Amino acid sequence: MQIQRNSLVIAVILGLAALLPAQTAPEILYYGFDEGSGTTTANLAGPGSGFAAAAVNGHLMTSTGQFATGLTGVGGSSTSNFVDTGWPTALGNNDWTIGFWLDTTSAVTTLTFMYLFGDNAAGSFRCYADAPGGAGRVQLRGPFTSVVLPGGANGPAHCCFVYDSSVPEIRSYLDGVLVATRAQAPINLNGGQFKVGGYSNGAGLAPGAIMDEFRVYSRALTAAEITATWNLQVGGGSTILYQTNQPAADMNVDGAQGTATSPAIANVTTNSLVGLNLNSTVSGMPWDLAYGLSPLVSSNSTAVTTLGGQILNIDLADPSWGTWFNLFSSSPPFSNMTLPLSFSAPLSVSVQFAVLDPTSGDGFVLSQPTRVIAQ
Repeated sequence: MQIQRNSLVIAVILGLAALLPAQTAPEILYYGFDEGSGTTTANLAGPGSGFAAAAVNGHLMTSTGQFATGLTGVGGSSTSNFVDTGWPTALGNNDWTIGFWLDTTSAVTTLTFMYLFGDNAAGSFRCYADAPGGAGRVQLRGPFTSVVLPGGANGPAHCCFVYDSSVPEIRSYLDGVLVATRAQAPINLNGGQFKVGGYSNGAGLAPGAIMDEFRVYSRALTAAEITATWNLQVGGGSTILYQTNQPAADMNVDGAQGTATSPAIANVTTNSLVGLNLNSTVSGMPWDLAYGLSPLVSSNSTAVTTLGGQILNIDLADPSWGTWFNLFSSSPPFSNMTLPLSFSAPLSVSVQFAVLDPTSGDGFVLSQPTRVIAQ
């Protein structure tokens, strides 16, 4: 591979201080909506409840979400437009956490109300956005004191509600930051049909509105866990095998894209130039490129998963693995770029991009891994 690089560090793990036991996946529901098309979406929770593949009725999975594609609303009644989780709400009087990403930027501007999720049989447990009296807010209601999250429906935002039965209270977070707490009497939630992208027969997810990374945990996440994971896909589910691109770390070789279950494969021709495209919303920070000759490894094998749920798919047992800038130590400030690559002989190499990000719970952000095969 003809590309100028600095000296390499072979025996140091990328982001060593942050490579701690993985954050567990949501226990009940976890939808990434990364299928991009079709009428079902995988429940990536572990062990998971309801359908392993939830039916996506009416809504689409075609627009860009927080990661890859998200659930794209079509409006209309929640009778026919909703994600059928197959899970009858069964939270009881226990702790729980519900989080999701919502983008209303392209939503129909005349709409003032849309349901995001809920179960009518669980004491009218529901969540809605842009309600009358508070444009741009997200509100959680049910058999408890209502909780309002201002700003949750103002463009892209991550919303999270945590019920802590030991207080008891519901804590609300916006983009990983605690916004408010609301004291509650003990809550008991059990019901019939829990819907995502709609509620009962009310107005569902608006046309053009996008939901992504919908998660239901059977425990109260700590503030540290929310900070570490709100802007990351989380691991733990057996079907999350490979890291995927995210806004702060986006890499592709000649346009090749992977998924959570299949890595990006770039087949290139020897003695020809291809582009290694690196992009990040975090500019001016140190960055690095990990690589190795061995095939990529998955989270079901020997891949390292960070505390924030990111997956390093480079094989650290490969004696040839290294990093381009000595683990960030000698890198220039990052700016978006395309690096030309050329292979003079047949060769296969694995690569994965990383950039330091002080707002990330891990302190750095990883891109998708890519296996480049030159023939």
